[in-house]
Amino acid sequence: QAGSPIRVESHLNGAGRYHARMRLIVAITGSSGAIYGIRLLEALRALRKVETHLIISRSGKLTIGLETGRKLKEVEALADE
Repeated sequence: QAGSPIRVESHLNGAGRYHARMRLIVAITGSSGAIYGIRLLEALRALRKVETHLIISRSGKLTIGLETGRKLKEVEALADE
């Protein structure tokens, strides 16, 4: 919905201090460009400040295999949820 704020939650880090962690949903569909979703997940994983959730359509699963040569489980493992 336009104008809605991004949801940010506070989590206790190892030092006993709170830090904000953004939640982001990444969706990969059947259109060409699955590699962009994969690269985004890789970049966000390196940041560790963003909790990622992944949605892959049936066509997206086919596209990942055909266009990137990656296994579905490998791509799913890049997301937190």
